[in-house]
Amino acid sequence: MHAGEVLLARACYERAIELDPTHGDAHFNLGATYQAYGLHHMALPHYERGVALMADPSVYLGNVLNTKMRICDWQGLDALMAQIESRVLAGQKTCPPFQVVSFSGSPLVQRKAAALWMRESPVIENLPPFLPVPKVGDQKIRVAYFSADFGTHPVSYLTAELFELHDKTRFELIGFSSGFAPADDPYLVRMRAAFDSFIDIKNKPLEEVISLARHMAIDVAVDLTGLTQNGRTSVLMARVAPVQIQYLGYSATTAALNVDYVIADQLLIPESARGDYSEKVLYLPHCFQISDRQRIASDQTPARQSLGLPSDAFVFCSFCNTYKITPQVFESWMRILHAAPTSVLVLASHSDIAQNNLRQAADQSGIEQSRLIFANRLPSIPDYLARYRTFDLFLDTFPYNAGSTSSDVLRMGLPLLTLQGEAMISRMAASPLHTLGLDELITTSWADYEARAVALAKNPEHYAAIKNKLAVARETSPLFDTPRTTRAIERGYTMALDRYWQGLAPDHLFVPA
Repeated sequence: MHAGEVLLARACYERAIELDPTHGDAHFNLGATYQAYGLHHMALPHYERGVALMADPSVYLGNVLNTKMRICDWQGLDALMAQIESRVLAGQKTCPPFQVVSFSGSPLVQRKAAALWMRESPVIENLPPFLPVPKVGDQKIRVAYFSADFGTHPVSYLTAELFELHDKTRFELIGFSSGFAPADDPYLVRMRAAFDSFIDIKNKPLEEVISLARHMAIDVAVDLTGLTQNGRTSVLMARVAPVQIQYLGYSATTAALNVDYVIADQLLIPESARGDYSEKVLYLPHCFQISDRQRIASDQTPARQSLGLPSDAFVFCSFCNTYKITPQVFESWMRILHAAPTSVLVLASHSDIAQNNLRQAADQSGIEQSRLIFANRLPSIPDYLARYRTFDLFLDTFPYNAGSTSSDVLRMGLPLLTLQGEAMISRMAASPLHTLGLDELITTSWADYEARAVALAKNPEHYAAIKNKLAVARETSPLFDTPRTTRAIERGYTMALDRYWQGLAPDHLFVPA
């Protein structure tokens, strides 16, 4: 929906509410138009009013939850989370799966939420059966990447160089874009150039996209968006390639029919957790995460004084979306600040409403608001990366760990402390740390997480040893060896494809190192 259409819709909903203040759907839809502009604090009262007026508001509870989390309004949040989890476990569709994985670290809840959502995915009636096209001789393998996030987006921050480094003598690349990045977006421009074909499908009906994809005789279809905004997983459900894979964009199971594999590693999805996924696991030999070496930091590291930081403080930071900061996470951070009295915490600057709510929460925890510092967004990638060199320790969020941010942080030599859970989304940061040999920065309980953060803040020698270990590991570890990871992904594609042509069903596959 374009800006003009959003404004028109808002006017219509406002008029509808004038005529009937008890119209629940009008209130809810008005909230959605405010949220389209990032005005979460204005959306929330209309969402709440709409839910209160609807006969069955269950499918809208996630919007209320997500909006509250974005502005750090935690009043009644725990009860709302529990209500949503309970409804999902009871088999009642409640909210989009991505909203569930943003707060629930339960693999069971995540899978049930996805299954409930996919159960109502659009289906094309009387669709012809899928007819694969065998390769002849040395024909190239056709790999199609489906994404709503081609452009300036965390998924593209990781994958841009993957597309550039694919062996073009063996693979033909097709991009199917369902996103809304402007044509001059630098990441979009860069990635379009890496593909042999690049097709805009955002406004194309499902049946047309399925027909087009099948006509192109794709061998491997890779969904980089999953069950997130503007994703087209329903295309893969109709089967458009012999091998269909999900990767990176959605860190949980899709529970989708015909998605054969999920790319992971043995820490991200251990053998004991495979039952939590509808997909078979395609295991890379090292970290599941690929990176883009073209994201270069500025040579100039900002002085602490220029960022408003005390020169003698130990500086914790956490640059994440506000919806990842749960009350439990923030309470843990406040206990860390209390135990390390000369420390400060730097957070990403979002809305004034969110900042004020966080400051009040700090005050209620007995922490001076001055120890909470908000850093503005930097439009320059080199400056954004260089700023990480100014801080001492990145504190990860839970259950939704840092994804592409963990790659940036560790590549800049900034130690990252994570709390590892059961679900994929709660193990995303542990995987790169493990690959770097920094398992001492992976914790499994809040008490351990807090104790290690405080120990690093209070023991300069211990901290220096960790930082030096990271400096060496990032140069020698396979984590940032993008060509090596690209070759491993390609081997994974060919292994899965070979298995298909041998007439074997998908199964867990291990790509050799």
